[in-house]
Amino acid sequence: MTINESTTSQQALLASTQVLEHLALAHEWNSDDESALLNALTIWKVALESFSQENGQVLAPETVVAILCKSSSTSIIELCCAVLNKILSKLSFADILSFKDLLRIGFQSKLSVVNNLVFNIIQRAVYSESDLRLLVESNIFTLVIQCIAFENSQVAEMASSFLKQLGRHPFALEALLSPDNISTMDRLSSESITVKLRIYDLLVNISMSSQSAFDYCAQQGALSSLTGVIFQNDLLESINVIEILTSFTETPNGYFFLEKAGVISQLFDALQISPNVDDIVSRLTTCATIKFWGMLIFNQHQYAEAIQTRFDILGALQPFLEESDSDIKDAIFVAVANFGSREEGLTILYQQSIFLDTIIAMCRSNTGDAKLSLLRTYSCLLGVGSIDNDQTERMTLHIFEKLETHGLSIKQLMQLTKGTIEELSVAAYAVLNGVLSHTWGIEKLAHSSEFSEYVVSRHLGAIKSAQEWHMSLVRTILDHPARVTKLGGLIQEKLDATSAKEFLY
Repeated sequence: MTINESTTSQQALLASTQVLEHLALAHEWNSDDESALLNALTIWKVALESFSQENGQVLAPETVVAILCKSSSTSIIELCCAVLNKILSKLSFADILSFKDLLRIGFQSKLSVVNNLVFNIIQRAVYSESDLRLLVESNIFTLVIQCIAFENSQVAEMASSFLKQLGRHPFALEALLSPDNISTMDRLSSESITVKLRIYDLLVNISMSSQSAFDYCAQQGALSSLTGVIFQNDLLESINVIEILTSFTETPNGYFFLEKAGVISQLFDALQISPNVDDIVSRLTTCATIKFWGMLIFNQHQYAEAIQTRFDILGALQPFLEESDSDIKDAIFVAVANFGSREEGLTILYQQSIFLDTIIAMCRSNTGDAKLSLLRTYSCLLGVGSIDNDQTERMTLHIFEKLETHGLSIKQLMQLTKGTIEELSVAAYAVLNGVLSHTWGIEKLAHSSEFSEYVVSRHLGAIKSAQEWHMSLVRTILDHPARVTKLGGLIQEKLDATSAKEFLY
């Protein structure tokens, strides 16, 4: 920049500053004033965004805040936010907290550009313990909490996202769960079911962020409200609460909390009651309850035997398989897939022969979406195990032999993979992949020329992902140590050749 250009720029900034300071004090503006504001703010915005210094010129943030608070023009407000974002980034967090009018307007504004400015400002506090202490000890913190109930879901989400980070800071979590703030959240929860669910989600998310956060939330009773609303009058709320509580199954301490709070007993008792078939919400509540049990056994598989012994989950689900509508049966299929996708759960299914036989027999009579769900379930059950685990080999072979007696043979699975319905084809591929992950599956391959030819064939099915899934079968076979002793030399050569040409597929 030349000396003349620098002087001109400095003069423009000085003139713009004078315009802004003058109009910030004015009681009202006419159209010419608004044009002058737009021009002056634009000059400062450009100057602040450039990499050069502002030639010693200073624009007080109080001036821009005053203009922002007075203006109803979206264009002026957007420029004010852009300028303030740059100016405030150079101030300490303590100084920023002194702009209470700006923060108050930012939390309550219906303009996203103002909301974003304020939440960007307070986000800085998360990275500094001293700044975060200043925030949670200020009146501004209560405004952040109140934003959870904001009508604009974007603002509510920004507030929730910020507050969820507090679990990493014990002193901030203590401030959030103070009696006054708990009272504020209780009051907000009473305003609407939407706000209540936002607060439930916030508290659960924080409690699951660490063991210490979970312990503190539980000790303070912050989670007790969740356990008291299961199966109350509002079934829609119950569905959401059950889904939130399902996330607790992800950790042992979450499971212990659910046990101690009586939630698990409540959810088991719910399985003893048939849903109102004419009430979609009642059926969805039952579906959510069933899925809870599947995820509990999946996540806490080390306690699977103790849980099944105490509650007989599969026995409680048996009547639903025989009487329920398709949506509840589908929920059971998903739950069984989760239940039996680990060795402990598969062992329980194997021991509960009546329930397992019912699930397997359903492959013969079901079509469409139900058949698709069943194939996915079978693939999860057959995909369990390790090569050296004789018990798992025995259980998975038993399951597949049962499937064969009901018409789901390797031949039928091969035919399904060549179909035009992609989801059904992929599910059939997944079942075959489960079969081939076992030594007995490799033996079936060795004794079936049709199966062997299918595996090495390049005449694939009609679906787009057929090539990828077909190569997955080949890799599963080649990765299995039993293929060395179980498969003949010719088929091994063909498999190796197919694998070598994988990049051509």
